[in-house]
Amino acid sequence: MSQRDEGPGTGTRVEQTFLGHGMSLGGTLRLAGPTRIEGEVEGEIAAADLLTIGETGVVRAAIAGTTVVVHGQVDGDVTASARLELHGTGRIRGSIAAPTVVIHEGAVFHGMCSMGQAAAGTSRDPDAAEPRQLAAFGG
Repeated sequence: MSQRDEGPGTGTRVEQTFLGHGMSLGGTLRLAGPTRIEGEVEGEIAAADLLTIGETGVVRAAIAGTTVVVHGQVDGDVTASARLELHGTGRIRGSIAAPTVVIHEGAVFHGMCSMGQAAAGTSRDPDAAEPRQLAAFGG
């Protein structure tokens, strides 16, 4: 469930957690390092590092993370303190909040979106970021 990879250009090893296709977990997951999910998760996810939902990943959970990248399916609210990226194969049904949101062509998103520093929880002005209703439909 976990593997070590060489860090980019550093010669250091980076631990990465991987939940493979066909595996499923339920409950509250607290993830300290980079994680890739290709299986199924139901419950809550708190990720302190990069969280990638792979193309075969199916997540029915509230997600709170630093950087969240979605190639698969997420049913639940997603909050990223740095960046949220929804790729062309990805689908999110739920509210999203992040200072930077990238939605690639072909992605599907149904929900409310909050963007900017207030979405990351760093602004003291509660009116700094107004929620926006977005809908992206892909083929």
